[in-house]
Amino acid sequence: MQRKKRDVTVWNGMSQSELLELAHEKLHWPTPQEILEPSGAGPSVYARIAREKLSRTISKLSDGDGVQIGVLSANPQGDSTETPIALVCDFPTEISEDTLRKTYQLAWSFSRTPSLITTEPNRLRIWTCYEEPPKEDDIINPVVNVSKQEIESFNQLSISGQAAETLRLHWADLVSGQFFQEHSQRFQRKQAADQMLLKNLKSVRESLQINKLDDDTIHDLLARIIFIQFLFDRQDSEGNPALNTTLLDYLYTTEKLLSAKYSRLADILRNHRDTYQFFRWLNGKFNGDLFPGKGATEEELTV
Repeated sequence: MQRKKRDVTVWNGMSQSELLELAHEKLHWPTPQEILEPSGAGPSVYARIAREKLSRTISKLSDGDGVQIGVLSANPQGDSTETPIALVCDFPTEISEDTLRKTYQLAWSFSRTPSLITTEPNRLRIWTCYEEPPKEDDIINPVVNVSKQEIESFNQLSISGQAAETLRLHWADLVSGQFFQEHSQRFQRKQAADQMLLKNLKSVRESLQINKLDDDTIHDLLARIIFIQFLFDRQDSEGNPALNTTLLDYLYTTEKLLSAKYSRLADILRNHRDTYQFFRWLNGKFNGDLFPGKGATEEELTV
């Protein structure tokens, strides 16, 4: 299996769920090693970045320990930096919906593959990374959900019912793009995380222009927002972000800097005074280098 020591994963060539071996045997996918440890220059970089971005956070979840992360690439041995077909998370046990939602959120934010594949001991599911993660009360729906038994009994010579669903996962359909064409409504690029970010930034810019702000001020505000959100999202080796709800509570209850209790940057930005209070506090923490010459005077409260 795998051993952990100081966040270093030792892999023995077997997938935790054993579903990747089955997918290789029955659906002609690349081998588990080619998915979890691809040798090609391009795929190996994607796999390494995926592990860096997701592994620590997922492993800290109650049922995420032991997860193995890789990428399903058209040519695992190739040097091409072509976008992988899917991000793959192989779990040793069945996972809760909470863990699944967190994994889905991370995969969507990863924004480098059109799909996420999760494997557990008894099932394999494919999710789209081109749909914004559902809200807490909404149902999370996979594009395809097949059981281990269905894959084991799959026979191309006798295709009917659920077997047809399994056939859609055949390597030929995945690598050719046929799978994504058949589910084109679930794979709209405009819903990808990076595209949504650009759309939102454009919307904010247009709103600020309506308020007669000059371009320099608009660009400064957008730069601040992007960097501060990065501080909320970026996690240290213990999985803790630089800015979090604990800090926001402190600024509200102890420092009296904020006028309300906040949990997200978006909520702070709705309050003009608190926004600039927060900007100036951050600027002080960075010795005035974060937003040099900006947000330091009362006049700027009119911005």
